[in-house]
Amino acid sequence: NQDWVEVEAGDFMWLRAFCPQACYAGGPGNFRYLLYKDVNRHAKLGGAGIAGRAR
Repeated sequence: NQDWVEVEAGDFMWLRAFCPQACYAGGPGNFRYLLYKDVNRHAKLGGAGIAGRAR
């Protein structure tokens, strides 16, 4: 939707996946935005040599 939500220092936001997101800093303090993506979490383990072993 088109709603904007004001937050203050120390606030925490949990934003749903696949939703448009935007933010800006409107004050004199430092601004931090942590973007966490659920990518590369299901990588194959074991190294490159395991796939090429003789059976």
